[in-house]
Order: sequence, then structure tokens, then C-alpha cells
Amino acid sequence: MIWIKERLSEICDKTAVRFTSPLKQGSMHKPISYSPIKRALSRQMGLEADAPATLESEHDLVKAVLAQIEDLADMLPTLPPQVTLDAITLYLREAIPAHCRQEETMLLESGGPKVELMPAMALLQAEHAANDAVAAELAEMLDDCAGLSKAPAPEALGLVARLYFMLMRRHMAWEEFIVAAIAKEIADQS
Repeated sequence: MIWIKERLSEICDKTAVRFTSPLKQGSMHKPISYSPIKRALSRQMGLEADAPATLESEHDLVKAVLAQIEDLADMLPTLPPQVTLDAITLYLREAIPAHCRQEETMLLESGGPKVELMPAMALLQAEHAANDAVAAELAEMLDDCAGLSKAPAPEALGLVARLYFMLMRRHMAWEEFIVAAIAKEIADQS
């Protein structure tokens, strides 16, 4: 399984280099200062977005990242390739927190849930904040592993990695039970 992931990462890297090396400006890592295409697509995607379906599909993506974190914890003290560590770190620092903020925004600013569900909203925000703190710590630990084949502190890294994926899996199960119902209610009211 790990070999397949490594091979897939290698193929993706080679393909990305082949397609992006002729480009003189812009890449996925360097934002284009002005892109009418990007702006138009972003506007259109925003208009067409079905919030509950989008959050559900993003949860599937987050679950895949959590599976990678679990694989990382299982293989310690050995580390996966740097490209895998970089991808996990990017999700921990950027993608997952952005997803959480979008959940909060959608549920709080789109007419908001019923008053009796406000305690659930407060819990959602508190859990997001706690999970973000653990994610930041894990990302920092992964940064310390950059360029290494073995983790400098495998017990600590394994503990934080397992803590994070267990907290997130429990939280996401709760969200899928409670928050999905709230999101559907808001979508139905629109």
C-alpha cells in the first residue's frame, strides 16, 4: 500500500514537472496576481455550490488525509517520502482549517440554525479550535522531520498523529450526524 502511494506521488511529480516546466509565470504554488479565468470560475463555482454536498465531499477528502496520517503513525520511526509529509502539512495548516471555517460561516451566516441548536454550534466552534491547535502542533513536528528518513522523536510524533486523527474522526462523525442536519435545514430554507 505504501509502495503504491510512493509510486503515485512519483508519477504525479514527474507529470507536474513535465506540464509546468515550460510555463514562465505562475504555478500552483505561486498565485497569479490577476487571473480573470480564476476569478470567473471561482464566482461560478460559488453560485453552483451545493453546500451540504460540498461539505460531504470535503469530509471524504479529509478522511483520506486522516488515513495518510494513520499510515504515517503506523510506519514510525520510518517516515514517508517528503512529498507526502508536505501534502499532509499543507492540509493540516491550510485546507482543513479552511474547511472548518467554511462550515462555521455557512451555518452561522446563512440564516443560522434554530436557537435550540446554538449549543451544538458553540461545541462545533470549540472542537474546531481544539483540533486546529493539535493540527498546528503536528504540522510543526512534521516540519522538524523534513529531509529525514527516520523521525527524531517517533513516540511523540506517533502520539500527536494518533491524537489528531482520533479527534478528527470522532468530530467528523458527530458533524455528519448533527451538522449535516443543520446544513440541510438551511439549504431547504434558501
